[in-house]
Amino acid sequence: MLDWSIKLFRVWGIRLEVHFTFLILLAYFGRQGWEYAGRTGLLWGCLLLLSIFTCVILHELGHSLTAMRYGVRVHRILLLPIGGMAQFDRIPREPARELAITVAGPAVNFILFGLLALILGGFSIEQVSAFPLSLRQLAYSLAAINLIMGVFNLIPVFPMDGGRIFRALLAMKTDYLSATRWAGAVGKILATAGAAVALLAFGNFLTAALFAFIYLGGDLEYRHVRREEFLKNVRIGDLVEHPALVFPASSPYSEVLQLAVSAPDADLVAVSGNEIVAAIRSSDRPKNPQSWTQQRTFGRCAHRVALPLQADWPLVLMVHQIQNGCDRLFPVYRRERFLGLLDADTVDRQLAARYFARRDSADRDPKTV
Repeated sequence: MLDWSIKLFRVWGIRLEVHFTFLILLAYFGRQGWEYAGRTGLLWGCLLLLSIFTCVILHELGHSLTAMRYGVRVHRILLLPIGGMAQFDRIPREPARELAITVAGPAVNFILFGLLALILGGFSIEQVSAFPLSLRQLAYSLAAINLIMGVFNLIPVFPMDGGRIFRALLAMKTDYLSATRWAGAVGKILATAGAAVALLAFGNFLTAALFAFIYLGGDLEYRHVRREEFLKNVRIGDLVEHPALVFPASSPYSEVLQLAVSAPDADLVAVSGNEIVAAIRSSDRPKNPQSWTQQRTFGRCAHRVALPLQADWPLVLMVHQIQNGCDRLFPVYRRERFLGLLDADTVDRQLAARYFARRDSADRDPKTV
């Protein structure tokens, strides 16, 4: 669903997108403005929402530009009805860098609050109107919103900014996975409490839903970090299970099956020239070849393969593409030598087996890392 977005433009090379549900929120603010002050209220309602999300964009740019200073690639900033999300290719494991990247977002909000208060000649909560109908009232509203946004983001509910700051501080004293686990546990408690207060004390379903979303986000990020920690020493070549037999793609399929009968566990690979073009997993071989195999070539019967992978590549760099892409079979090479096939359908099974084997080993020997 995060892909249901409208591309806007680029800022410092970062693609800015808005989720289609933002249009629903815009319509809601417009309707509230119309009910408050007719056509004038509609215009000011839409302007208020656009101004708020301009501040959200600046908040995310604070994170993004700081991350880019550390060599982190920022794919996009996505605007959602509940706020913004900067999508990084990675989060630095160095606590000081994560701390700097995280603090930069709320810092932008506090700077904006200070600038608006300076322009207004001071700030008083009494000056904030329920619905702004002038530039001065809008400035007061934005000042209050930036103050609230900055403070709210510092609540230590992982993966909000405050939770990430907490994680970075913990990571200075312990390992990254343990820091994430503790930050996530504290975040879950606070998110549950926040949702309960929002719902039971104030009847605010939107805030309760926001805390529920944060709760789930924290759990997903912990799982992601745990998987990264587990995968960090696993190489692509470690998951190649079976030997492979190579045949010309133009060979009759029946002939290939006959030649390979003595190696029932081998995968069958079709080549055209020096290029692997298709393959059949050992488990997919027909048990009782039918007459149609006499009429077709091996290349036409086999499944297409994806671009080749190198055995020495860390699995963590490719696991998302392997498990979520359209291609299911990947030829694996060690430099220029063909090693075998990696099947996306077996990656989860092998990783689960390795995970439980590692866990059982740790249970038998508490010193095992």
